[in-house]
Amino acid sequence: MLGYFPNLPYHVVVIGAASGIGRETASFLATQGVSVACIDRNLAGADETAATIASGQGKAFSAAADVTEDASIPPALDAAERALGPIDGVVNCAGVTGKTNLKGHEVDLADFDGRLPDQPAGAMVLSKAVLPRMLARNYGASPCRLDRRQGGQRRHGRLCGHEGRL
Repeated sequence: MLGYFPNLPYHVVVIGAASGIGRETASFLATQGVSVACIDRNLAGADETAATIASGQGKAFSAAADVTEDASIPPALDAAERALGPIDGVVNCAGVTGKTNLKGHEVDLADFDGRLPDQPAGAMVLSKAVLPRMLARNYGASPCRLDRRQGGQRRHGRLCGHEGRL
């Protein structure tokens, strides 16, 4: 363990955990002793991520939710808290990227414009659902967003945002 989470148990929700950066983030957190709620609109993929974590002796839970649908997030967070305990942190890896492996000058503007509204709206939907839970406890890690442009980089000495009192 690298010691990112010295105060275990620590419960983190990973949105977009069915594949890609979200799956890798959930798996990494589990190796650090973190209980992980794997949430994605692709429930089969989230189930697979959680099962892989559990098979390695980690603690994981899976649920379906879509950050573009405001009503789908609170029930998934409720279920995660029942299964794991209070949410200490959130990593938002959900995103609709459109065509990938394109150079910037090859991106179709209509494709870009069609996906752009989902990104900030998803972050707002997630923040509206999780921050009141953290504020009620006066504890939590700032929700953060990881995507392929960031490469999962660490900030402020933590994997995601600021940990502690809000």
